[in-house]
Amino acid sequence: MTPTTPPAIAVCDRCDVRTLAGALRMARAGATIAVRDQQRGNFVVRVPGVTIAGPAILDGAGRGTVLTIDAPGVTVRDLTIRNGGADFVGMDAGVRSNARNTTLDRLQVSDTLFGIYLARANRSVIEDSRIEGRSWLAVPVRGDAIRVWYSQGTRITGNRVEDARDDLIWFSDDTVFRRNTVSGGRYGVHLMYSNHVTIGSNAIDGCEVGSYGMYSRYWVIENNLFSNNRGSTGYGVGLKAVDDAVVRGNAFVSNHSGAYIDNSPSLTGSKVRLEGNVFAYNEVGVESLPSEQNVTFTGNAFVDNYRQVAVLGGGSLGGVAWTPGGRGNYWSDYAGYDRSGDGVGDMPYRERSLYGSLADMNPRLDLLAYSPAASALDFAGRALPLFTPPVLVDDTAPSMRPTYPSAVPRIGRAGSSGPLAAVGFFTLAASFGVLVRMRPRIRSDRRRAERAEASTAIEVRVIRKRYGKATALEDVAFDVAGGEAIVLWGPNGSGKTTLIRCMLGIVEFEGEVVRHGAFGYVPQQLPAFDMRARDLATFAGALRGFTKRSCDEALRLAGLWEAQDRSVAELSGGQRQRLSVAIASLGAPDILFLDEPTVGLDLESKRTILQHLRKAKERGTAIVIATHIPGDVLEIADRVAIMSDGRVRAIVPKSEFAQMMERQREDAS
Repeated sequence: MTPTTPPAIAVCDRCDVRTLAGALRMARAGATIAVRDQQRGNFVVRVPGVTIAGPAILDGAGRGTVLTIDAPGVTVRDLTIRNGGADFVGMDAGVRSNARNTTLDRLQVSDTLFGIYLARANRSVIEDSRIEGRSWLAVPVRGDAIRVWYSQGTRITGNRVEDARDDLIWFSDDTVFRRNTVSGGRYGVHLMYSNHVTIGSNAIDGCEVGSYGMYSRYWVIENNLFSNNRGSTGYGVGLKAVDDAVVRGNAFVSNHSGAYIDNSPSLTGSKVRLEGNVFAYNEVGVESLPSEQNVTFTGNAFVDNYRQVAVLGGGSLGGVAWTPGGRGNYWSDYAGYDRSGDGVGDMPYRERSLYGSLADMNPRLDLLAYSPAASALDFAGRALPLFTPPVLVDDTAPSMRPTYPSAVPRIGRAGSSGPLAAVGFFTLAASFGVLVRMRPRIRSDRRRAERAEASTAIEVRVIRKRYGKATALEDVAFDVAGGEAIVLWGPNGSGKTTLIRCMLGIVEFEGEVVRHGAFGYVPQQLPAFDMRARDLATFAGALRGFTKRSCDEALRLAGLWEAQDRSVAELSGGQRQRLSVAIASLGAPDILFLDEPTVGLDLESKRTILQHLRKAKERGTAIVIATHIPGDVLEIADRVAIMSDGRVRAIVPKSEFAQMMERQREDAS
């Protein structure tokens, strides 16, 4: 006889059953409980196969775990779970499951110590949920957003985690952690003693460590974005005693260290392979212990890291293979050539730095970075064989062109700003709008539906900036609307560039800037990168998730299609600036910042750039331009902020500025 499905139980103020606790007491196996209003208290599911569905709110009233699951096969979906207890010993959580086959779907968990805790809950699923930690607490005492313990076959997919402590997975084999977005925590995902793990297609940004794995085997880490992870260690990915791991197709952007390798692999016959990743704008691309063996790097791109590779404690990486199967890696500082045009350098890439080797042994020497002392040490290492440092990298088939992993998640927070390893990151990454979060005084609202209703694109709230006793900016405040161009006009030294850098968030300042939307930035001059214009546009576009077709179209609109195969260093100043504007404008960002964009340009390039900006305004883009050229002001401005000595003396409409310029000409004559 086929068992019948128990009737659904409705819970609401006007229903026969008014409380979830009452519904749970009367529910039979397989029953569905439809909750339609707020329920306060702590709830326990003891009947297998029950489904609890919202939309509704479960409020723990500040005590204990809000919802505990002690029966297998339970599904919880479409609920807001909030206001749990604060007991670390009891591990108060929003949801705790102690049973197998639990499904947690489309939950909103907030103001709980631990968000979701699975304990011996094999084959459970956490999906499409949002978990917010107690951001007002210090990170170590916030509790974990997701905590998985002795739960085999767990699937954690499509979730958004913000401002919690860790996502922690222990003793849980066959775990999949995929398509999650994690920000503002300590460890984006921390795994220990867990084998057969997949970490894929996640975006982990602004944590102290992106992902860290220990004492595990058979891992695949693929197609993730690890950005702006800059805590005390600041790894994008850390591998400690992890065996038979593949790290492929990831983007490591603006971390302290892209990847950290410590005794991985640890077992004889095991391997670790890093392939097809990009390590860009980190302080260190990859750092490792000198004893590593059976580690291979192939098809990766190392782009403008302050140090491409570092060896902790000094020494060399003799056990690391950089050209397995004859396929090497791209190195942005490669000084060789490709006479045959086959895309492979004719000379090996060999990384050695006397200063770097000494800094590996004594990290305090990082204080001398970019200093004449560091340069002198490296010169001595090149000029005097007595001081020649060991070779860190010996890539015998370096690639001449970088590739960007095609399956990395789009940078959802493109346009907010992030800490900079060096000026190169500022001029390149900011131009492409890929900077990530930096300081709380810079806030970005990136929700397009809400943004469409907002008339203000940028809010500058009483900015002050000092360099020692010198005042660079004093009490600067204004707003910029969507579709409006405001020009920062004044002589050199008036504070225009400093103000733009504050608005981007790349320098410390007092006050606040609120940006509504993604941005692009055009510096005074694009650096003379030793790569083709097309490759630079494609690489920059990929950082923001744009296709090659979109990047090619940007080159055409900038009038650079015929010059696409020329090195950026060979382009004229006007062509290089048009390239910078084209890249910054990919995807029609909501805001464009430009710093003296037409200085020294030929008439055609100047006309092309100004025409591009007029079209951007028509699309609703807010534009901020710093310039000292009155003609540029009259071409594009709606309002003019007149600056001198670090102050905005007046903000006037373009017509009044034109009259002021006319009076000055008359007075001069």
